[in-house]
Amino acid sequence: REAIFINGVLGGPTIVVEQNEQLNITITNGLDAPGYTGYFGSVTVHWHGLGMNGVPYLDGAAYVSQCPLQRNQTQHVDFAVFEPAGTYFYHSHSSMLAADGLVGAFIVTGSKDEVYKADYGVVDDVVLLVQDWFREDSVVHSKGLNQPFPISADQTGDAHFKWIGTPAALLFNFAGCAKDCTPPVGNATAQTCDPNPDCDTRYVLDVSAATTRNQTTNSTSISPSVRVRMIGAASLVYQIVCFEGHEVTLIETDARSVEPLLLEDGCVDVNIGQRMDVILKLKTEDELREADTTQFWITSPTPTRRRFPRRRRRSLPMCGPTGRRTGGDF
Repeated sequence: REAIFINGVLGGPTIVVEQNEQLNITITNGLDAPGYTGYFGSVTVHWHGLGMNGVPYLDGAAYVSQCPLQRNQTQHVDFAVFEPAGTYFYHSHSSMLAADGLVGAFIVTGSKDEVYKADYGVVDDVVLLVQDWFREDSVVHSKGLNQPFPISADQTGDAHFKWIGTPAALLFNFAGCAKDCTPPVGNATAQTCDPNPDCDTRYVLDVSAATTRNQTTNSTSISPSVRVRMIGAASLVYQIVCFEGHEVTLIETDARSVEPLLLEDGCVDVNIGQRMDVILKLKTEDELREADTTQFWITSPTPTRRRFPRRRRRSLPMCGPTGRRTGGDF
């Protein structure tokens, strides 16, 4: 399938700015694949969660606040970031190009971050893009979704509405693969996934590196922790992100502080467009020794449409190691 790279990479770079800082970015539409023509090849970038006060023409809403960039056109984006420190992201708002990879994290830093470090002993900060991935690209999906509904049940074909169906895989930071498996949910420890050696394993939480860094922290009264910034970057599926065997506390939603909420099952709902920041309390060396591993699952079960509103969960295709293979270091 076709996919969109930003600066030559699938998944845009994480942009980090300080609160009240001036942002200056140059965007060029370099789409040249045969399928991306006309309407489907025009590009805008929307700064999700930012108010864009005084510069609505840079907000990225195609044909509403600005004209999209056609092939080989360039736009210079220059604005001040006045929003509170927190987790945001950017994505295309032209057609469905975000589903093909035109998306990335946008982090605003500020004094609030130091408060979290003092209160929770934060030793690391991790961005987690929560996504779905389809076998067909956005051009195929857009054409089917933009057709009129059939007048009668026997009318089918390209000239009528076509639903895009279930995604082939759920991804974290564009990592994952399409294969059936049943990884554990929440604090469960059983692993029944049939591993595929070709699959990416970066949705395995490896706390060994963070645990080593914890030994050098000055705090002796606060258990060290990791801040995980989850971004709902999916195009269709609302997901439930679960952290195996760890204490998880919700501290922010959509870049706004909330009353800390301990998530007893280690899971947090992440809907499309939402940002959820959690504190992941790291285990002590004794706890890791007792667990006999420094690697734990991050899983993404999702409710099926047929089962709403009972909130029963099932896992869409994800696969990974059942043993203790190397994952991404936190």
